[in-house]
Amino acid sequence: MGWVGRTNPAYCTSVGQALLFDHSRAELDLLFDGVKFERLGPNTARNVRELAARIDAARERGFAIADEEMEPGLVAAGAPVRDAHGRIVAAVNVSGPKFRLADRLPEMGREVASAAAGLSAAISGTGPA
Repeated sequence: MGWVGRTNPAYCTSVGQALLFDHSRAELDLLFDGVKFERLGPNTARNVRELAARIDAARERGFAIADEEMEPGLVAAGAPVRDAHGRIVAAVNVSGPKFRLADRLPEMGREVASAAAGLSAAISGTGPA
């Protein structure tokens, strides 16, 4: 199946979790009120509590990791891109097969966070042109 035009739930992707970094638990509760957390991969969050815990850990690290959350065998790392006001306006994501990338997830996450920081600086006018 191709990825073009495909939508995915924010609760099971690293990019979705990165876009939710600034949401409080109360905001997540409201945003996901009535949402059925469909199990798409073996490690999909089952509810808002699990999602909030993953976002809290990701926020601490500076990047989100999805380890077989969206589909079996798929891992990903994502980080938020911010505008000049510090608002999240986009996210950067890298994904691939777990058998190739599992040992490199922390490194991937740091690289994605660095790329997101560079984009944030560029769009906010604080970085190199």
